[in-house]
Amino acid sequence: MNCLTRMKVLSILMLLFGLAMMPKFVAAQDIHFSQFYASPLTLNPALTGKVNGNWRVAGIFRSQWGGIPNGSGPTFGTPSASFDMPVFVGKNKKDAIGLGAVFINDYSNGRLYKLTRGMLSVSYIKSLGSNGRHQLSLGVQGGIQQNKGGFFRFSDQFTDAVYQDGSTSFDAALNDQSTIVPDFNAGLFYNGALSKKLTVFGGFSMFHLFEPNEQFGSGAKSELPRRYVGHAGLEWDITNRFSLYPGIIYMNQAQNQELNFGTNIGFHLKNTADKRTTIYAGGWYRNQDAFIAMIGLEIYRIRAGFSYDVTTSTLENPNTRGSFEISLIYVGRFASIADNNVFLFCPRF
Repeated sequence: MNCLTRMKVLSILMLLFGLAMMPKFVAAQDIHFSQFYASPLTLNPALTGKVNGNWRVAGIFRSQWGGIPNGSGPTFGTPSASFDMPVFVGKNKKDAIGLGAVFINDYSNGRLYKLTRGMLSVSYIKSLGSNGRHQLSLGVQGGIQQNKGGFFRFSDQFTDAVYQDGSTSFDAALNDQSTIVPDFNAGLFYNGALSKKLTVFGGFSMFHLFEPNEQFGSGAKSELPRRYVGHAGLEWDITNRFSLYPGIIYMNQAQNQELNFGTNIGFHLKNTADKRTTIYAGGWYRNQDAFIAMIGLEIYRIRAGFSYDVTTSTLENPNTRGSFEISLIYVGRFASIADNNVFLFCPRF
């Protein structure tokens, strides 16, 4: 790399380090994934269609605190699935419109409370420069959210630890309630190839733009606060065999904040356009909350990852057993990417 490129890399690493040294953070209220980079449409709507292929299917599942006994599964569980694709536009077919859809199901206490979102996603990806190696994209999402509660049991319904089906001082009308509201998100994303071996990227997204009211029945108004997300990173092919993928994400929602930073390392067994085989391993840290270990494999446009969170906060308890995630991405091709002459970058592991 030349001197200018080295200075750019150093500046980015200093920025990531500075953010990592911010004071105390706690977990955000909304859904989050330790493998945020493996769930593009829940990270930033502007990543819709940002795939170096013709289409992409992505799935991820998070299980949290599965060791707490409740008789019906993990305390918190979050499966999500998405599909997206680019449609090339413009005179030289270097710009693209991204189209996609994402489904999220977030449940707690063994599905006693469930949140389900179905969103359609669209983006516009603008190529910058004559070679298209810099891009700016803007994306929006819109859909519906359903909140559904199960049958709750309250403390004054128990006598000598035995449940008594009867009156309670709490509002029994809360049981088996459901509400459906519209929800909208938006985001901005930039990526630029500084050289053949170094690409930098960063984005900003906002979720729940109009703060939907989640109240049950005639209960008190309950607005879902906006969630703000900033994320950045780089892909650095240090040699033909090794690549570095450092990244950082910051989230803010109401009075809650979350900072997650770290890096993955890729070891390339094969590294051609159609036969890329890579083994990944990495370590991440969610500030004041957990260490995250990750392993992954990419082969023939299939990427699979597994991560495990080791809790380090005051919530640590032998019964929680931490959290784990499984992710899977497949990138499909209808035609040769070379024929399109378009570079649609999306962050890897």
